[in-house]
Amino acid sequence: MGITTSLKTPRPIRNLKYEIEGQDVRIEVNSEPVPMDLNSGFSKIIVSSTIRGMVRHLKLEDPDGTIRIEVDTEIQS
Repeated sequence: MGITTSLKTPRPIRNLKYEIEGQDVRIEVNSEPVPMDLNSGFSKIIVSSTIRGMVRHLKLEDPDGTIRIEVDTEIQS
């Protein structure tokens, strides 16, 4: 959620999806794609490095394949 909110995506976030395949980074928020050409590709580098680093520490290996993360949130009133 922190990565997504730092990209100034629409709120409230009901669901989000990250997909990293090689150098390609795709993010969807509320089933809408988030443009990743912000700051001349800097956003892609930060998102990819952060998620790959997180997965590396969880799995204790370097993730070189495709990574998909999907999150559904529930808004509480």
